[in-house]
Amino acid sequence: MDWIDLHGRHHGQYWLFKSNQFHVDLQTVASAFTGAMSATTTPEAAAELPELSFEELVRRAKPSVVCLKGLNSVASGFFVTDTGIIATNAHVARKHPDLLALLPNGAKLPATVSILTTNSI
Repeated sequence: MDWIDLHGRHHGQYWLFKSNQFHVDLQTVASAFTGAMSATTTPEAAAELPELSFEELVRRAKPSVVCLKGLNSVASGFFVTDTGIIATNAHVARKHPDLLALLPNGAKLPATVSILTTNSI
């Protein structure tokens, strides 16, 4: 199907797979990402935390969201590790080997695309 955004721009095609059975072999997180993850609470304390409002969830997540600028496009991504790995959509990575990452604090950093592959179906 053609992907046409709300502004009428054509972004190529996408495919919708419908099947009773679907199998994908994924890489382990440890083999795909580097860096550290940390939690500010114990699992027991986390179970007692109240559910966050949408506004609070956005406020907490916002620092990890980045704007990715290519020569002729702008896209979004988000930090997944503290070493600077950013996740974005595949169509963004395929078009540009190098991007400029604009951080919420106004900093501009060069971003190099590395496409991770998984075993196919």
